[in-house]
Amino acid sequence: MTVQVQGTLTPEGTLVLDEKPALPPGRVSVRLEPLEPSLQNAERLPSDNKADWEAAMQAANELEDYDFDAFQRQRDYDLQHAKDHMP
Repeated sequence: MTVQVQGTLTPEGTLVLDEKPALPPGRVSVRLEPLEPSLQNAERLPSDNKADWEAAMQAANELEDYDFDAFQRQRDYDLQHAKDHMP
């Protein structure tokens, strides 16, 4: 059974979920994916790369009607079935 829940990753590395998952208590596997671009990571980049990163973030924020989820689903499908046509 797979359940998708959104949440927030704190600077300390703790994951705070937006809702209680519909799963029984126990160990789980977690896959993290940023939901929106953040300039917080730009602070860690060398200064010569920072301007490029900020320009890329601005361009990403200006995209309208781009389905990032569809892109991710297609990429996941492609990776899962990459060798299906191989003998």
